Amino acid sequence: MKFRLFLMGIGIGLVLTGIPLTAQVVSVQKTPEVVILDQLENIFEPVIFQHGLHADMATMDEGCAVCHHFSPDDRIPPCRECHSIEIEEHDLAKPTLNGAYHRQCLNCHKEWESKEVCETCHARKVEDGGNQKTPLVDKTDIIGVAHPEIHVPEKQIFKTKFKAGKLVTFHHREHIELYQFQCVDCHHQENCSTCHEGIRKIAPLQKKLNVHHDPCLGCHDTETESKCGFCHMKTESPGFSHNLTGWPLNTHHERLPCNACHPADRPLNPLETTCINCHTNWFNGNFDHEVTGLELSDTHVEFECGDCHLDEKFENPPDCASCHDDDVFYPDFLPGEKVE
Repeated sequence: MKFRLFLMGIGIGLVLTGIPLTAQVVSVQKTPEVVILDQLENIFEPVIFQHGLHADMATMDEGCAVCHHFSPDDRIPPCRECHSIEIEEHDLAKPTLNGAYHRQCLNCHKEWESKEVCETCHARKVEDGGNQKTPLVDKTDIIGVAHPEIHVPEKQIFKTKFKAGKLVTFHHREHIELYQFQCVDCHHQENCSTCHEGIRKIAPLQKKLNVHHDPCLGCHDTETESKCGFCHMKTESPGFSHNLTGWPLNTHHERLPCNACHPADRPLNPLETTCINCHTNWFNGNFDHEVTGLELSDTHVEFECGDCHLDEKFENPPDCASCHDDDVFYPDFLPGEKVE
């Protein structure tokens, strides 16, 4: 099948040519924003498929597998690799390309019943000499209705009936940017019908406890009543501070996501506080002290680490007494200059 594409990043070519891509980990940012399907032109103009918007939605369900049901060898092949334009008499169970496309849409868009439903995706062709053009691409249009842009809120405040603490603060952006979560980590098996009934009607609000607690169970113990106060408070709770762990982060570590130091296990467990617990490739002579925010002077740069960091316990303040008088001590006197 011939595809004409609006290129939105190099990942688009990989998908259409069937170059190996792992279906579960393909980033939405690396997939095509828009795909124009023009192989089946007959009565209608080519279909402008809003792939990017559908991919955003799919991250809350099973990811790429919601539509790409077949991914041999962890790659996502184009539909035309398996589905032909004409009916294959030796394999009547396999839908044609036309059938495969429509089956994909109608699996979710079950409300499409009216005679005008074709125009939701298709622009009707006109006779030669007409001036009708293919519809303009609208990046918010998913089913003929403008869909609000999906964005990550800073936080959400839930008001509950729990007497000991009626407010629950969920720091949404923190989970995405700091904890490096994907949508599907919390939004388990969700799809459009979770929030919508038909095209325009919003689904009724779910008030059952499990609806709000289950997404958190992967990391938090929400089943023990004595721990309710961890989330349920009388006032809005602040975001996470690493100071609460007894290990305040310095300028360099505070820029890192959690998984830069902590393994992917959840919940996160405490780490050893020695530098070499993470920085295993350091040895005397190859460490650039400037990465700590302090560039050593010409005199101090020749010293061994243990000359200032006694017993190489780097979590303790440097000791100056072995070389200097008692009136010289850290941090009032620095063995170099601070750097940004």
